[in-house]
Amino acid sequence: MADVVDRALGLWGEPVPAGDGGAAAFRSVYIDPVVVNGVRTPVADLVERARMLHGAIAGLTHHVDDVVVTPGRRAVAFRIRGRHVGPLVTPLGIVAPSGRAVEVAGIDIFEVDEAADRVTGIWAVADLAGLVASLDAGDGPSERERRRLAAATVRDAPELLVLQRCCWVQEAVVNDTLEIPALHEALEDVRAGLRAWSTWCLRLDGRLVGAVRARREGSEWEIGRLMVAPDVSGQGLGRELLRHAEAQAPAGVDTITLFTGLGSARNLRLYERAGYVRTDQPAPPHAVRLVKPLTAR
Repeated sequence: MADVVDRALGLWGEPVPAGDGGAAAFRSVYIDPVVVNGVRTPVADLVERARMLHGAIAGLTHHVDDVVVTPGRRAVAFRIRGRHVGPLVTPLGIVAPSGRAVEVAGIDIFEVDEAADRVTGIWAVADLAGLVASLDAGDGPSERERRRLAAATVRDAPELLVLQRCCWVQEAVVNDTLEIPALHEALEDVRAGLRAWSTWCLRLDGRLVGAVRARREGSEWEIGRLMVAPDVSGQGLGRELLRHAEAQAPAGVDTITLFTGLGSARNLRLYERAGYVRTDQPAPPHAVRLVKPLTAR
């Protein structure tokens, strides 16, 4: 029998059966109600959303980029593709049909009852802000003129929570573990982090696309949670955020330090090119500590 997550993705990738058949199909995969992003949600709501997606996006297909499997949990990175032909309902509002080809990147963490072979909960992250921005895109200012890097406030916490889950599921994939604190934090944890760290947010046309934080630990300046939305990675935004965090180091600091995953080859290249050196000093599980003398900036 196919894994329960394969069956779940199959439900979303095909038109929903008419009448009660749709609810029956979803209940064969999900408990009812199922917990979605911390909220108990009737399966009927999932059926309604699936029907809306197929009505809004013609030729809808799912492409799975990667999967991490652990007992009781699955993390899936995927992309939805199609043509936007109908009203698309998002948390940011209803997007009128544009006729454009669309691609939405998403990451879902499924909580699974292995004995019952059904999904009991989902943490879902989709780049709907990027989708809305792309459908509204037109001629205008350059990217540099459209982006803004500024200190974070508590009002940024909900978006930071979504962005970090999106970014660290990718880290879970490349490091083959879901035991990453950023994946398990709640909104109040993010707010507490804003109080304990200096944090900066990078926005493009108002959309949060990157962030980084730092704090002083004795004579060290510790940088953490450097993240860039997957759909805009590879454009130098990570280097920009890293340089900005480094430049904020206060007087009396002689070393910059940070952690990244042992399997995070792309991150390691970024940091080593910026002058950081791997160490064998204590680090969280599946991570490595890197350091850089401040004079090397």
